[in-house]
Amino acid sequence: MLLECFRLSAGSRELDFEIQPAPSERNWIDDTPSRFAARCLPLLIANAHGWEILFKDRCEIVWNGGPRLEDTTIVTETGSDVHVSSHFGQGIVTFRMHALFRTEPGVNLWVGGPINRFKDAIQPLTGVVETDWSPFTFTMNWKVTRPGQAIIFERDEPMCHVFPIPRGIIDDTVPRQFTIEHDADLKRDYEQARDARRAFNDGLRNNAPEIVKQSWQRHYFRGSFPSGRHAFAGHQTKITPRKFEEKP
Repeated sequence: MLLECFRLSAGSRELDFEIQPAPSERNWIDDTPSRFAARCLPLLIANAHGWEILFKDRCEIVWNGGPRLEDTTIVTETGSDVHVSSHFGQGIVTFRMHALFRTEPGVNLWVGGPINRFKDAIQPLTGVVETDWSPFTFTMNWKVTRPGQAIIFERDEPMCHVFPIPRGIIDDTVPRQFTIEHDADLKRDYEQARDARRAFNDGLRNNAPEIVKQSWQRHYFRGSFPSGRHAFAGHQTKITPRKFEEKP
């Protein structure tokens, strides 16, 4: 699958952003006791699921709580308002990316805040853009949630995260729900997983040497079943988005 970014106005100040493969690491993960959050494979996969867009200026944002454009003040280090401004009012901050993204036919682009990165007093807004045909640029918007609070985006801080998704996947999805008894094999696998987890947690609480030595269960991380059945063949333990190739 192709994901292309066509920068606008080559050689001008409007190119003041950078795209990088989203990393799985986070500082707050490193700060958890014994880095226990790094054991959560779904978290790590989500972190790296796409590309981050870095802001190449530094800005300070303050919203006084009012609805007008001028009720949000934004001061950038460069003094420019080309890349970030109060465009909609009501404490919404707009980052402009002077580029067009292109996906393959039938593929949209999910556009939102950096995944599992936290920022106090401001919330990213999420959009889904039809980037296989649209000639319009899109913006990344954040909503200030605490009036009077100074919010800073540092230079090279991620302010947007993007990844492609097939158009129509939600419309084409048929949701159903059952009791677990409806699927005997799933019920067996679930009960074995449940019992194994309970036994492991009990062992930790009781300081069972063989359990304490293991430190944590690795069944999901390895894609394996508690019954000892072979690991799931399609299991993914790492995701590695590629760098954007530079074209003239």
